[in-house]
Amino acid sequence: MLVTIDANIIFGDPFLKGAGATSARVAADQIGYRLTLTEVVLAEAQGKFTQRIKDATGKLMTLSRELAELGFNPTPPVPSQREIEVVTSKYLGTLEAIFPSEMRIPIPDVSHQILVQRAVSRLRPFRDEDKGFRDTLIWLSLLAQLVGSEDNIVFITNDEGFYKNKHTTEIHPDLFNEIKQNSISPDRFVLYRSLHEFVTKFVSPQLQGLEDIRAGIESGAIKLPDDVIDSVATSLWEYSIGLEFDPIQLGVWDAFATEVDVLEDVSMHEVESAELLPGGDILLRCTWGGQIVFIVHAHGYRKESVAEPFQALVEMIIKPETYELNTMDVINFEIMEHGDY
Repeated sequence: MLVTIDANIIFGDPFLKGAGATSARVAADQIGYRLTLTEVVLAEAQGKFTQRIKDATGKLMTLSRELAELGFNPTPPVPSQREIEVVTSKYLGTLEAIFPSEMRIPIPDVSHQILVQRAVSRLRPFRDEDKGFRDTLIWLSLLAQLVGSEDNIVFITNDEGFYKNKHTTEIHPDLFNEIKQNSISPDRFVLYRSLHEFVTKFVSPQLQGLEDIRAGIESGAIKLPDDVIDSVATSLWEYSIGLEFDPIQLGVWDAFATEVDVLEDVSMHEVESAELLPGGDILLRCTWGGQIVFIVHAHGYRKESVAEPFQALVEMIIKPETYELNTMDVINFEIMEHGDY
């Protein structure tokens, strides 16, 4: 899923450091969506940022003149054109760092004739013949992305050109018809009027659902299928037999070799996190533990069986609802001190 932001959203929070933007950016990895911009919005945000500096400079000069009329001689720190260009360039770099090229939606190849026809017929986002050019390029960029990929798109904008009316978040009928004409399911394109609305209505419920799954699996309220537990135990054993262990760590000082015999009492101890992946699967980072039993070969042709507690970090990708195992990977495996287990 792509979540893309309109320029009118960025205008109110140009560096995307506000609560809504921060929540949306942090939640992207957890929920499994990609935060994107269209190339049109990137250019528009840069232009608006420059204009905002010039407007602020103009206000500063006006206040300076008013103070001079009252007998003061202020010398406001008015930025030069060069300073404005440097700051604007840095701002563009900030946005490009947040939205690198692979996270930006390109402008489609659209003829001037098509744009003129849309403007004359006032096909949304055009609302009159000279208003809506940039919004139309944004819409055609998003439509091309829908046609050319399987991505669902969430578009966050407060521009009325996209909405059925000002009292709803339903897409305008003109745009709805274009989606249908391109054989795209309408539920693949969703509008929100603000980052706050997106976080409140989408992000928070998704995170709560993931937390409920995480806590439920950890507590045992949600039971993983038996074959999942068996698969993890088998994978942990296969992983452990490829490791080398120091016999001294096992308390056998005259040993010359060790081999893993069996893992016992393997169980999940903690679910550290749950993340939603693109496509709907769930990534779990879990701590598993149990007893690892070694056969220790000591000098004098003795063999000893030594059991030690172990702990392993495992990443599991499971299916939603059924919790069936898709894939798993052992990230770390270590023998624990008895007091740490």
